[in-house]
Amino acid sequence: MKHYIPVRKHQHRRGATIVLFAMSFVALVALVGLVIDGGFLLATHRQVQNAADAASIAAAFEKVRGRTNTDARLAANALIDANGFDTVPDLVSGTNFHSPPLSGPFAGDSRCVEIILTVPVRSFFMHVTGVSASNNVSARAVAGFEPVAAGDGVIALDRRASPGLSIGGGARVRVNGRVVVNSEGGGVDEDNIAVAPGSGHSNGSKGMDVQVSNCGTPPSGLYAHWVDVVGGVHSGSLANIYAYAPPGMGPPVGELYPLHARALPEPDPLIGLPTPTTASGVDATDYVGNNRYRGSVSISSNNASGDISNGFVANRNSKITAANLAAGNVPDPMGDATGVSIYEGVSPEPFTVAGDVILYPGIYSQIRITGGRTFLVPGIYVLSPKNNTTNVFSVGGNVNATALVMGRGVMFYNTGNSYNPANGNPDNNDGESLPTGNNCPPPDTSFVGGFSITKSSYFSPINTSLYTYEEYYNNARPVSAEFDGMLFYQRRRNAEPFSITGNAGDGLLTGTIYAKWANFKLAGSGAFDAQFICGSVNVTGNGDISIVGAGNERGRANQVFLME
Repeated sequence: MKHYIPVRKHQHRRGATIVLFAMSFVALVALVGLVIDGGFLLATHRQVQNAADAASIAAAFEKVRGRTNTDARLAANALIDANGFDTVPDLVSGTNFHSPPLSGPFAGDSRCVEIILTVPVRSFFMHVTGVSASNNVSARAVAGFEPVAAGDGVIALDRRASPGLSIGGGARVRVNGRVVVNSEGGGVDEDNIAVAPGSGHSNGSKGMDVQVSNCGTPPSGLYAHWVDVVGGVHSGSLANIYAYAPPGMGPPVGELYPLHARALPEPDPLIGLPTPTTASGVDATDYVGNNRYRGSVSISSNNASGDISNGFVANRNSKITAANLAAGNVPDPMGDATGVSIYEGVSPEPFTVAGDVILYPGIYSQIRITGGRTFLVPGIYVLSPKNNTTNVFSVGGNVNATALVMGRGVMFYNTGNSYNPANGNPDNNDGESLPTGNNCPPPDTSFVGGFSITKSSYFSPINTSLYTYEEYYNNARPVSAEFDGMLFYQRRRNAEPFSITGNAGDGLLTGTIYAKWANFKLAGSGAFDAQFICGSVNVTGNGDISIVGAGNERGRANQVFLME
């Protein structure tokens, strides 16, 4: 008997495969779209955010330079274009450009700029799933500025200098902070391996040179927490560089060697410091006439000439006479915010000796002091020479004469004859422009001069929390807190040298000395509590020199930050 196995007839599923493929294809396209388009959108957002960040920082830099919101917006648009978004419509004030910001923790802060950048993008795949092919990627950024203390003890900014920092003789330079030398001169690194000089330097040039006599205990040389040199150092310097040790102590044992050659160049930390103007505290009253302001003054042990009254006159430069003392016609006591005399520590007391001179802030063509006792009222002293003048400010000259010079809460601004106190022109356009050459004035001015201090001087910097500037004399204006910590400030394109030599170190200078392209010369003995930010620095003599980095009495300048 035969058995038959029933055969099941094949059942056709008409179109099922096509339907499944179609459904799978849509899902596949959606997945590919999610990966590719999603990644593209994320990458675009990063680019847009970077562009918004850069644009807000560029705008904030314009603000810190005192430019208008229009200038800031133009700078922001230029950065956006440079980041590849040149087809995006320009920012519009009140729409996607706000200064001050409209929202966030910095809303209403006029120092800040808010930018909202929106860029249209098209998807490649996701629109097949019904998602719109047109999308917008937006990013928001807020940048602004605030005053920050420059945190380094010595900064030699000029990459062309050779050497940028030199220390010789028996000097002990102790920097409680960092040393930065931008010089591209050659030499060797910390491992005694050759460093080739940079462009524009000869094969024999050196970035830094510390060759001292090694006399005394502790040994001479450079003591610092950290030393960064863009180029190299003279091979003879390696044994003369030590980790930081306080005055009186020898080189510490077991500390890391502080020298680091081949460092990256560092920017000027005070590049945003504005030029002082009448709005920020300069007294531009023309006391002498013919735009000579306070003119030229000269003070010696037995004479005072220039715009100095022979006999005290309130709010004017004056020389105290015996008749003033007999009549009690002398300057009123001046105190700081704590009630302490601004001339504390002087014996006999100021203005109790015939011949004492009091100088007030303002614009001078020259101040020359060779003897006697001179007291400076807190404020800004602008030096603007009217003819060829080697030193527009000098203390010393006669080695046999004694001179006491005291100015607490002061800042000296050394500029040229073309300085305009109303708006700071042409100085406020200097920026990073190099000087035109050694001992040459900038192209927009005819006369500049240097600073020289060879006798004991007691100077402390601007401090708006301690000194009530508007109360010290009739024509005073409140001094801007932007200058807190500044003692000597030289117009950036003025490359005239600044020198402190002789026994000047027997006095006391605190604060920041800022001369962007100038050579700063420090010689003789004594200790200094100051910060040096100059083109190059040269130290000689046998003194102990103490240099402190950032602090309450150090230069503070507006620096730009990305806030949000």
